[in-house]
Order: sequence, then C-alpha cells, then structure tokens
Amino acid sequence: MLTKALRELERDGLLTRQVTSTSPVKVFYTKTVLTESLIHVFKQIDAWQKDNMNAVHIARQEYDAIQE
Repeated sequence: MLTKALRELERDGLLTRQVTSTSPVKVFYTKTVLTESLIHVFKQIDAWQKDNMNAVHIARQEYDAIQE
C-alpha cells in the first residue's frame, strides 16, 4: 500500500525516487518544487485543524448520540 502511494506521488511529480546501487539496495524519496508549492496550503490546513478540531469532536459526539 505504501509503495503504491509513493509511486502515485512520483507519477504526479510530487516526489523523485532515487535507488542506490549498493547492497542492500536503498531507495530515497525527495520532495519536488511542485511539492514545495503546496507547503503553504498544508500550513493553512494545519492551522484550521488546530482551530477547529474541538468543534469537530463535539459534532461527532452529538451525531453519534442521535444515531444510538
């Protein structure tokens, strides 16, 4: 599953993959310029979740109470 996700990110141009010719073989993944362009978005999402996760937990509890 992890390999599939990494390959998809590589295909999308968000990671580069480097394989060493050593024994044992090692694989390194590096973020790309395209990934760097997303960092501000990730920071905004992180800030949102820090500000709103308590409200999300309350909403889940209220929903679950109704469903029982």
